[in-house]
Amino acid sequence: DEAVAKKIQSRLKAACYGTTPHVLFSRWDKDGGGTLDHAEFKKMLRVGLKISKTVLPDKMVKALIHALDDDDNGAMSIAELADFVERGTATFHAGPEEDILGPAWLLPKI
Repeated sequence: DEAVAKKIQSRLKAACYGTTPHVLFSRWDKDGGGTLDHAEFKKMLRVGLKISKTVLPDKMVKALIHALDDDDNGAMSIAELADFVERGTATFHAGPEEDILGPAWLLPKI
């Protein structure tokens, strides 16, 4: 659902205010692997962002993870999550923008 994805993106952007996506997501990476697995991501959503099961049922969390997991390894890297914060649903199943165009900070502002 586009509206729910936008709401999650908005909450993630707000949570990143004053910090970087890397710092924010690293807080939830309990095993230190540089990725968030299903349990870590769900805990970040429920506890960190206070997104209830009513707003985002567990079934939709799984679908969101699948959409954000560009390399299909079952976990989301910090880059994949940061890409979602920046581009929202445009990143679903598309791979990070940097893979195609280079780092976002090199792109001209339009």
